[in-house]
Amino acid sequence: MLSLDLFKSNLSEAELYAFRQDIMESFKTEIIQNIHKWDVILVIGHKGLFVFEDITNEMPLPENIQCISSFEIETINKFLFENKRILLFDDSINGGGTIKNCINNILKYKIKSLTVVAILVNNESYGDIIKQYKNVEFITYKVFPNEDEFLKFFLIYTREYLDFICMPKSKNDLIIDEFIIPQKLSKECVRDLFSTEKSIVQEEKTFIDCPERFKMVLEFSEEECKDIKSEVIPKNCNFDIEPCKVRFFVHTSEIKTKIYIEYIIHPNLANFSKCNGQLRYKYNSCTGKNKDMNQDCLICSIYNLTKYVRTVLKKNMERKKIHPEFCELVWICNGSIIDHTAFE
Repeated sequence: MLSLDLFKSNLSEAELYAFRQDIMESFKTEIIQNIHKWDVILVIGHKGLFVFEDITNEMPLPENIQCISSFEIETINKFLFENKRILLFDDSINGGGTIKNCINNILKYKIKSLTVVAILVNNESYGDIIKQYKNVEFITYKVFPNEDEFLKFFLIYTREYLDFICMPKSKNDLIIDEFIIPQKLSKECVRDLFSTEKSIVQEEKTFIDCPERFKMVLEFSEEECKDIKSEVIPKNCNFDIEPCKVRFFVHTSEIKTKIYIEYIIHPNLANFSKCNGQLRYKYNSCTGKNKDMNQDCLICSIYNLTKYVRTVLKKNMERKKIHPEFCELVWICNGSIIDHTAFE
């Protein structure tokens, strides 16, 4: 049986708290106290957005600073960048491909200046990036001499830190969803919203003292897991669903509630040698050639199960007269983002 270890923490509360405080103090000294130096802040990726949101939560940005995500960069009016002083933030730089693409996109415009801020960097690629972009200022929190040292620290601290600050851990084989409700929800409201007749949403412990953020988990009963499997999986595909949980990372404000969802639906693989393509939808890589464990079939199964659970959650909310605005769904499998639209 494969194990995701999504609930296991390898660090103590004190270690995580110290790591977070070091980051926040460094960021406060290098960035917040000099915030007047920039006009626009561009944040890279989901992890970068999560970390930046936490770092600035206790230190709100001035109203004249525009903060945007790299997901919006292709749709941004060019006048947002031109003649502006820009800060580009990423939580980590390993291979450097993502940061270089963003730098190149920004340098297409007639900007006044560009500063790149990263918390963790692999110096093997980071050194080359600094040499390549001599007119760009670089600020970092922690530099590692090679990829092995970088990944060793990243896989332990960064993932646990995300969970610590009430964000999805961003582990392998995981689907992360996001939606917004245009009103403030309490813990009781969230519990009522997602509870079913057979399963109750329970609050999870969080280490940060922030009433605007909390974690909750819905664990499906054995009976419900069987129902989910029977609705989605063809009878000739023989495997169990273990575990089947949904974790909610809830961020509230006076005007809205943002909820990130981890769908933790992991098939306990039995035998996929008889795969006939019923699971694949339009994902053409599903071939059924690997008789021991067809990874493509596993991918298909996880996606179809998740899609069904997502539909169940939406129907439950609609029955309770809540109509959430769903945002981008991110699906990570074996460390790579899967294009889920290939199934539609």
